[in-house]
Amino acid sequence: MTTKPAVLKLRLKRIERNVATAGKTATAWYRLSAPRWSWRSEAERDGLVNAAAQRYAELINHRIHIRVTSRPSTPAQWRARLSARTVAPLPGWDDHLARCARRLETLDLAEKQVFFGIDIERSSSRWFGAMWRSSEVDDLDAIMAGSGFEGRPATADEIEWLFRSSTALGHTPEGTSGIDAPWEETDLAEIAEKPRWFAEDAYKRAITVVYEGDERFVVVSVIGRCQTLDSKDPWMCFTDRLPYPVEIAATFDVVPPEATLSAARKALLRAKNQTDHSLEHHRDPPHGLEAARAR
Repeated sequence: MTTKPAVLKLRLKRIERNVATAGKTATAWYRLSAPRWSWRSEAERDGLVNAAAQRYAELINHRIHIRVTSRPSTPAQWRARLSARTVAPLPGWDDHLARCARRLETLDLAEKQVFFGIDIERSSSRWFGAMWRSSEVDDLDAIMAGSGFEGRPATADEIEWLFRSSTALGHTPEGTSGIDAPWEETDLAEIAEKPRWFAEDAYKRAITVVYEGDERFVVVSVIGRCQTLDSKDPWMCFTDRLPYPVEIAATFDVVPPEATLSAARKALLRAKNQTDHSLEHHRDPPHGLEAARAR
């Protein structure tokens, strides 16, 4: 391991409510619901996918960021949340919760959390100070609350947790401050400078993250185009079966249909030309080209 940690260049300048500002771009963050997938009919599953596709269609010309993380939870916290949601409990309810909490102490109660960020271009004519005041955020709130996403603006506590866990990958932050005021650049830099990132060389897949004297190894993998799965479960569900925590980050642009069709035509033409070139030289075309043309 190198003796000198990597220097993290923090682009983030400010966080206020669920809006994070970096340069000329602001990102509105939302917490998505966790829809049930198991024990649903195929029609219900198709309905969930189609509803989410409609929400994406309303976000054309926006850049999207998706972060999937997990937040540990204790049996006491689980007991408090369930007790608060229970109306007029029957006699013996508290004793029942206490027994359940004791049994849960042997289990991992980490809660998967999915965050959805939407980039908004800042415009001096529509900005007052650092906080977005236009109706665009209100429109995004309505879109994200729709069927398929059922999201809501992320709370200050959730945004702080996401930031702390992202700067110290592989570690569980001590907790959040409970501060609801805006976070300025100096506040964010103070949090980001605590973890130390090390790598033996630039080509290693694993990096070492040291936080509060604890050392963890983090492997970064890049996902390309997935093959067709035999399982009916979404591919992201497979990470839940791994014996170690997995963080997922994705960034993509939602483009208009005409742009998608144009890119598809270019890809088909490129695959056709490469196939014809292989046949001219009496070679079998690569299987990937045939599969691309078939799609």
